[in-house]
Amino acid sequence: MTSELIIERVRKGVFVEIQEKSLTEDVIETLKKLPAGTYAFVTDDVDAAKLVYEGHLDHILRKALKLGLEPEKAFYAATLAPANRMRLYDRGALTPGKIADVIVVSDLEQLDVIKVFKEGKLIYTKDRGFLINKVSHVSAIPGKFLSSIKPFKISSKILEVKAPISYGEINVNVIEVLPHTTFTRKRKETVKVFNSKVLWENTSLALAAVFNRYGYERYALGFVKGAILKKGAIATTYAHDSHNLLVLGRNVNDMVKAADYVVKGQGGLAVVCDNRLLAYQKLPVGGIMSLDNSEKVAKNIALIRETLYNLGYEHFDPIKSISTLTLTVSPELKITPRGLFDVVENRIINLFEMGN
Repeated sequence: MTSELIIERVRKGVFVEIQEKSLTEDVIETLKKLPAGTYAFVTDDVDAAKLVYEGHLDHILRKALKLGLEPEKAFYAATLAPANRMRLYDRGALTPGKIADVIVVSDLEQLDVIKVFKEGKLIYTKDRGFLINKVSHVSAIPGKFLSSIKPFKISSKILEVKAPISYGEINVNVIEVLPHTTFTRKRKETVKVFNSKVLWENTSLALAAVFNRYGYERYALGFVKGAILKKGAIATTYAHDSHNLLVLGRNVNDMVKAADYVVKGQGGLAVVCDNRLLAYQKLPVGGIMSLDNSEKVAKNIALIRETLYNLGYEHFDPIKSISTLTLTVSPELKITPRGLFDVVENRIINLFEMGN
């Protein structure tokens, strides 16, 4: 989101939602000139580690204040504006008649939470912690959501990439991951073929495999390059928007083992290298949610992110990068169980480019 786009949309009467990645000095100067209520701060894909260690809207609020946005406009964009946007007209401001959901912070810089009131009741203080009993809702989760992934075993045979030629070289369409965005590029690479098998290991390419979570009979293989892991593999069901099983790796053995951990756990993220499990978070609720407390999940997600960095993943957010390789509304080239999807042309394309 640029300053020009913000101004254009406000002039057309469009309410503007601003993520952290759009908060630049130039954008802040533009927001200073706009009336409060024409924009709001929003979040997108805040994982447990970022939520616990950095924060939610409070993290964006700190950044906006640090960049010079007036406190009254910044707080408005993080409270009343998003409440109104979501038509939650009963909250968002300290006004008679509204729900008394109130946070008391230390100052206008660090925004350390001192007290939290929910519907007028004090439920948390920094010194004493939570003043209410934490309630477990595990028993309320329907059983079907705890067994939503059809058990199956991925083998090295399934991960063989079969070419339409027996020997020689052939061009393939490749997803290129860029380091500073979840947008990808559509590239072409030449690969060697021996006995109808693509020899992709020990090249600049990684293999991506996407399996339908309700039955692996429908799956697709593709190649990925760029700011990705240089060794090992990761498997995950946290893969937008259908949350099928996505496996990305530099060798088949690690891919098989990572996938096995995730399938047996009914979802999650698993990082494997040299046949060893390095980091893991189980997500058994629908394949996207955990039954663990936030502190434990945050620790595991932070370890997964750190491990991916150590394996050579150069993206600013490896987990977000991986989870959007299957997001078919985000340009340019993504992968689904039906095959590679060209977002720009809005169609499935072949892995192999014949006659080029």
